[in-house]
Amino acid sequence: YLRALSRFAEWWQPTVIDTATDDHLPAALEAALSKLTPDEQALIEGRYFTQESLEIIAARHGLSTRAVEGRLARLRTRLRELIAAELQSLRP
Repeated sequence: YLRALSRFAEWWQPTVIDTATDDHLPAALEAALSKLTPDEQALIEGRYFTQESLEIIAARHGLSTRAVEGRLARLRTRLRELIAAELQSLRP
């Protein structure tokens, strides 16, 4: 879980970084992931939690690697938005 959170942090660039954001990021990520469909969760889990290659993920889902790349890109954007909204709701 922490390794996946670290990989997400590589592309997660909040506008304002503060300790509150750092403290709430794991909960915000968990809440955001829970809002994805099971198929979307499987793509994220395969790529970021178990670090599977695009080829393996594509074969499991019956997709091309290009399709997996596109879906993951859209999911990262969606997760950024969901995490930002969650963090905003957690601020005092």
